[in-house]
Amino acid sequence: EEVKQGHITSVVIILTANESAIDCRKAFKMGAWDYIPKNMTGGVPTFELVHESIQEALSKFTHAGNARDREWIINNMGYLLDNYDGRYIAVLNNAVIADAAKREDLDDIIREQNLPYFLTTIEKVDNNLFKQLTPHLLVFVEGPTAVKYIKTALAVLGRQDLLESIVLDTVGNRFGNRGGGESNLKNGFFFLMENRLLKNKVLFLFDPDVRDLPNHGKDVENLYVRRMDAYSPDKRGIESLFPVHVLEEGFSKGYVRKIVRQYEPTLTYEVENKKSFCPWICKKRDNTPEDFEGFQKIVRIIEAILG
Repeated sequence: EEVKQGHITSVVIILTANESAIDCRKAFKMGAWDYIPKNMTGGVPTFELVHESIQEALSKFTHAGNARDREWIINNMGYLLDNYDGRYIAVLNNAVIADAAKREDLDDIIREQNLPYFLTTIEKVDNNLFKQLTPHLLVFVEGPTAVKYIKTALAVLGRQDLLESIVLDTVGNRFGNRGGGESNLKNGFFFLMENRLLKNKVLFLFDPDVRDLPNHGKDVENLYVRRMDAYSPDKRGIESLFPVHVLEEGFSKGYVRKIVRQYEPTLTYEVENKKSFCPWICKKRDNTPEDFEGFQKIVRIIEAILG
């Protein structure tokens, strides 16, 4: 009960003089690893049983790691690659608790801070993380704001199932910058080929104005390249998927500007302050499914690829 109330990450082995079946049952219901009475019959010395139980726990958690933390690493790959690329990280309870340039340095940090080593998931953050993605669809988009918009859209549209089946990342962070564009689209294609990552299903999802696609004229298995809309030079950017009333609201806050072109009756919008628009639309605003209806075309693309 103390461990539970303190939210302490630990394996609990109970060694007790109490042989009560009721207490034993309660302990296991609360998540105890083992329950060993001191006067257990059967001829096996008590502390041999304790030693055996500890070794079994160490073996299981050292090799299997924490499944929830491994899942968190996969689902937050873009964040980790942006912030810890090339470093070793220790993850516990869905958070990075320590990082270092060398594995031995990270081990020293864990020991110095008395962290539960065998419950901590340790990974090197590099391109090899992608090789763990066999059950997922890997979706590359042009920039970090696009990642946030799509994640928010899927959540608002009630498509948690898709969020759990895909990994969203930016093409730019593979190549030392934050953007996308035609050159990085090509670089991303070669990155996938060199690392033999096309065993996974991979989607490049790009702005309408990207014309030169890497698999042009070829049918590359497991690689999909799609534009977010029909080509229109005046309507580029994933923000064009938001309806007019959302863009008008953004305009009233100073995040969006209106563009009226001479000899053209149509009014277009352009997000000019992404650093403010993105947090507002993704965290602060009370969104409805109608506000993200334009993102249904992305939902349909993802659904079609997942089959």
